[in-house]
Amino acid sequence: MSVVPPAESGPALDRRIARLIDGVRNDAAPPQYSTDESRAADLVQRLEGHGITASIEQDADSWYCVFWAPRPGDGTKERVASGGAAARPLAICRAVLNLPLAGAGKRLRLRRASRGWIPDEGGPHPAFAATTKGEQPESPVASDEDERCPEPSRAAQES
Repeated sequence: MSVVPPAESGPALDRRIARLIDGVRNDAAPPQYSTDESRAADLVQRLEGHGITASIEQDADSWYCVFWAPRPGDGTKERVASGGAAARPLAICRAVLNLPLAGAGKRLRLRRASRGWIPDEGGPHPAFAATTKGEQPESPVASDEDERCPEPSRAAQES
């Protein structure tokens, strides 16, 4: 298993953030999100315009950024990404890289169902719906076989 080092500040990270947020794919120099305090603050403000709020704190020599978004249905805020670094702008950028984003620019949004399911307006999930013949729906609880064969980690799947 290989360990991916955390992103370091600089033009390469700034380009990744610009592509993620704006969809920009040109050779022009991107804003210095990972090194400039005001650009990093603009990035946070822009995400807040899309309903993603941030908590940024300093603890000793480290900065931590946590992004929150309202949970579908009840609106309760849930943590959707986090990142940390010695510098505030870099902590923000590392947290942005962890956001499950889709789209870009004005169409930027969070991907909601990266794992599992989220109930929609049409009714309950089929595993919980009563059948027309009076049969019991399949239980959503894991079986003994599921416990013996755990799902491989994301890192193992990508290698």
